[in-house]
Amino acid sequence: MINPGHSPASCSLEQLMSSGLINNSGPLSSQCYLSQPFSHVIIDDFLNGEVALNLAREISAIRDRDYRVSFRSLAQKKLQLGDIKGTAPHIYPVHEALTTPSFVRFIEIVSGYSGLHGDRLFAGAGLQRYHCGGFSEIHLDSNRHPFDTGLHHRVNLLIFMNPAWREEWGGELVLWSSRNGRPVRPAVTVQPKFNRAVLFTVTRKSWHSVNRIRCPRGHSRNSIAIYYFNRIAAADDERPRSVIWHSRHSWPRQVLFELSNRVITLAKPHARYLRWLRSNKFDGVHPS
Repeated sequence: MINPGHSPASCSLEQLMSSGLINNSGPLSSQCYLSQPFSHVIIDDFLNGEVALNLAREISAIRDRDYRVSFRSLAQKKLQLGDIKGTAPHIYPVHEALTTPSFVRFIEIVSGYSGLHGDRLFAGAGLQRYHCGGFSEIHLDSNRHPFDTGLHHRVNLLIFMNPAWREEWGGELVLWSSRNGRPVRPAVTVQPKFNRAVLFTVTRKSWHSVNRIRCPRGHSRNSIAIYYFNRIAAADDERPRSVIWHSRHSWPRQVLFELSNRVITLAKPHARYLRWLRSNKFDGVHPS
């Protein structure tokens, strides 16, 4: 066992993970493959309990202003920290352990993808924080690495780090069923229960969202997100594209999302010059 005051940053992969989890990859693989509306698996008590509590405290102590990216838009409202090593080096070894070959092999078995590796740049991943009023609209993640289009985005791993979270505070992860390339209804609603992990594959059907947060002041919905990529092309791969957003709210928002999706898709080779069109642009403002 790990002593209660033991730093999560000093744990090996064996100490970090819940007992027996790595050896349970076979049954989890079957669950992932058979699940609907797309391949996913929900794993409770993902990390060693004491380590998870210490890690949650460390993450909670990170100041809002230390999160490097703030999204405030019609599409999403959240904070994101990708520079774990530079900003929170005391917890970086935890993220590093989740990208080691032995853990990546576990992800490969569960997801069914081979040749994976974790992105240690945490582009679009890392630490994510939602305050009261935060949310993410329905979307498909980009299907390539932002700095290397030869890397196919295959798997997301999310770990919820909220020991005192209450169900009435919202913030559920919602997995949507789809038809003709569009989300049609919420199929699976995942409560952000402490030390719960959600692994899901990234395909043209992997529509997901985060329900609006209703927590009191002084609380936030914190999570770890790690993305896994490979260079093995598949027959059903789409051409490189950015995040695609969808909304079931007011029709003006739906039209705006549809327009920006089409413009960015058509102008993908020059998308970096057109980010001002995106409904989720970074405004560089951190909450006070």
